[in-house]
Amino acid sequence: MSIASLLDRAATGGRLTFEEGVRIYKEAPLHELGAAANHRRFSLYPTNDVTYVIDTTINYTNVCNVHCTFCAFFRPEKHGEGYTMSHDEVLSRVKFAADQGATQIMIQGGVNPELRIEWFEKLFQRVRAEYPHVDIHSLSVSEINGLATVEGMTPREVLIRLKAAGLKSLPGAGAEVLVERVRKRISARKIKPDAWLDIMRQAQLLDMPTTRQ
Repeated sequence: MSIASLLDRAATGGRLTFEEGVRIYKEAPLHELGAAANHRRFSLYPTNDVTYVIDTTINYTNVCNVHCTFCAFFRPEKHGEGYTMSHDEVLSRVKFAADQGATQIMIQGGVNPELRIEWFEKLFQRVRAEYPHVDIHSLSVSEINGLATVEGMTPREVLIRLKAAGLKSLPGAGAEVLVERVRKRISARKIKPDAWLDIMRQAQLLDMPTTRQ
C-alpha cells in the first residue's frame, strides 16, 4: 500500500498496524504527515481553539531502590542525602504552582520502599480537597509497581485505591524499559516491559488517561 493511502486511512480515523506506523514514521514526507494529523485533529475537535496544560513536577522523595545507572537524582535507602518531603512540604509546592496558574501537578520521585499506600492516599486527598481545580497526574509505572510489591497487592488494586484518593491520570515515565536489552543494561532492577505495559492497560481500563495513549 502506498504512503498516500496509509496517510488517508489514518487521517480519516482508520487504524494502522505497527508495521504501517513505522513505515509512515520513516518514509512519509513531513508536510504530508502533518496535514494528515491536522485533518484528524479537526475531525475530532473542529475548532481553532488549542489548549495546553500548565504543569509542574514535585519530586517528593529521592530515595529509590531501583538504582538506574543513568540517574543522578536518586539516593539509595538510608543514604545521608536521601530525603522525603512531608505532606505539608508537598502542599506548599502545590500552592506555589497553583498560584502561578498550574492546572496539573506531577508528583514523582524514587521507588521508596518506606512509603506505604496510605501515605499517597492521604496526600492526594489533601491535594484534591485544597486544590480541586488542579489535576493529579502523578507517579510513574515503576512507583505503582513498587507500591504493589510493598503492599502485597496487584497494581490494579493500587490504581483503584489511588484513583479513589484523587489520582486522575498516569504519566508514561520509564520507556527505557520497553527494550529488554536496554533495560538490562541501564536499569536491571526496573519493571519489565510486559509488566509496564500491563499497568498502563489497567489504568486505561479504569478510565484513567495515560501518557501512553
